[in-house]
This record gives sequence, structure tokens and C-alpha cells, in this order.
Amino acid sequence: MRRLDRCEEYLIPRDARKANEILAYAKKKNVKVISYARAVMGEDIDFFVGYDTYRIGQSLGLHLTEKTYKGNLAILKGDKNDFNSPLLYDGAMISIRPLVERGAIHMILDEYVNGWSVDLAKRMLTDAIIKNDYKIDAVFAHNDIFAGAAAEVVKELGIKNPVIITGMDAETPALKRLLEGTQDATVYMDLKSMAYTAVNEAYNMATKKKPNVNSEFDNESKFKIDAFLINGKLITRENIDRVLIASGHFTHEQIYGN
Repeated sequence: MRRLDRCEEYLIPRDARKANEILAYAKKKNVKVISYARAVMGEDIDFFVGYDTYRIGQSLGLHLTEKTYKGNLAILKGDKNDFNSPLLYDGAMISIRPLVERGAIHMILDEYVNGWSVDLAKRMLTDAIIKNDYKIDAVFAHNDIFAGAAAEVVKELGIKNPVIITGMDAETPALKRLLEGTQDATVYMDLKSMAYTAVNEAYNMATKKKPNVNSEFDNESKFKIDAFLINGKLITRENIDRVLIASGHFTHEQIYGN
């Protein structure tokens, strides 16, 4: 616990599914609770500010199927205990599932990666590609770390055909892979925008003003909770300069080097 001033505090639970003691303390003190970035699951809270992971999944799934509308696809989902993992997956499958059902896309891997283990992700993907006679056309990875692991596997196995790889987080190594052509897309999420939103909504609640609500979020409690969700921006090699550099999110040197 860290005190911000005389009336505000924030608490960070180690496990968002085991925050009941924190919430009980807040309720006892008649304090409103805003869950920020990672939703507290299975408990009654007042508001959630985070990313619209489902819509981000939709944009990534649409992009992937526009580039790979037939062939062999592997999906590396995040840890099954992270609420973001099924949301991203469900959003992506809106575009992917119809192609699978028609037989245009053959799913060679569709699994959660426990503990967000990069080694496990590489091993699962390697085994799936080898089992499929070294045939792979696209990899949908939950984040850029898994996307990087997928790019390594493709190189290590000597796959010669272009493989469409998508990730999320717009980490600098991923942006460099976009330029190299070893990753096709990522998603940039504006952390500052989310932080400002959380502060504004905390102020609204503290001053008894109506919060800004643009969605509802199912945190597996009795009722859906009010939320303000921020969408990400799909980043490809073609729009890096316009979306990330011109906007000031990254410098030219950070992405291209000196």
C-alpha cells in the first residue's frame, strides 16, 4: 500500500481473483473501488478501467484472415487464468472461426500457454509444426513475446514460405520485427490514456459525479459492472511512422536506430 495524499490510496493484489480482503476493507470504510488495467474477478466492484481486449482481438483476427484466408494456423493463447486470454481469443475467432468451419483454415494448434511460459510456447508450436509436416502459414500470438517466440521457431525450423505472425503490446523488438518482415502486426495500447481515464473516474466518484461509461464488463460477479474501455491501434509496417512516431509515442531512433 502506498499513500498518495491524505485521502487517496491504491492497493495492488498479487492475484486479481483473491482480492476479497481488500474489497472487504474498502466496503467497511465506504470507499468506492475502481479496478484498473486488470479486473478483480468474482467480486463486486464499482468501476473498471482497462483495454477493450475483445475488440482488440477482433481487429487482430480480421487482419490475420485478410492476409491468410486459407492454410495452416497456430494459436498461442495466454495463460488460462488471465481474464484477458479468452477475451482476446473470442474476439479474434469472429473472423477465424468461419474459415475453419469452411475448411479453408486448418488449425494445427489452439492452446493456452500456462504461466505465460515462452519456453512452453516455443515447444508447443515446434511440436505442432513438425507434426503437420513442417507446414505453417500463420500464428496468432496473444502478445509480442509469444510472437517473437513464434518468429524464432519459424526460423529454427527453416520454414521458407512467408508466415503471418500477429502479436500485441507494440514492444520495441516487435516493431523491429515488423520492419524486418518477421512479424506482420501488433497492437499499441496507450497507457497514458488509460491512466488519465482512471484518475478522472476516481475524481468523479470521489466528488459524486457521474462516471463516464462506454461499456459493461463481466467480471464473473453477480452483476456486470460499469466500465470505460480503451481500444488499441493496429500497427503494421506500413503505418508505424504515422501512428507511433508522428504522434510522439516513439522516436524515430527507438524504432529505426541511429
